[in-house]
Amino acid sequence: MMWNRMSPTGGGRADENMLRTLLVGAGAAGRTLARDLKTVRDFRLLPIGFLDDDVHKRIVSNLPVFGPTTAVRDVVERARVDVVVVAIPGLPTSRLKAIVDAASAGGVEVRVLPSFLAAVERGARVQDLVGVDLVTLLGRTERDVGSAAARSV
Repeated sequence: MMWNRMSPTGGGRADENMLRTLLVGAGAAGRTLARDLKTVRDFRLLPIGFLDDDVHKRIVSNLPVFGPTTAVRDVVERARVDVVVVAIPGLPTSRLKAIVDAASAGGVEVRVLPSFLAAVERGARVQDLVGVDLVTLLGRTERDVGSAAARSV
């Protein structure tokens, strides 16, 4: 398949100001997010497809499932992705870090849905997207190495 930077389907014309967005996770949160991104263009995120570890998912919300979550780096390059959004709110830190590392190696920004409970209680929304911070990747609280307690260790 030939990839066209301006279209999620490989042809046609889309808004030049939109960022090609790869959604990681084609579950309920990912589907809700894809729907919102398609209808609320103010966020400038154009969903082009999903990554999901369920091999039976091929098309979700009229978008292709490009492969498993381990294929982030390859899909980022092939599909010329601008932004990766992790739509698996309960994802373990080690898996999130692997996805962030792969996407970052491809030179793209990564955003995550912060909480599964918040998504389930009222539906995942585009406004819920947050950047990935150091504390999330470390899986523990940040420690100030300039503090007296840290210097004594």
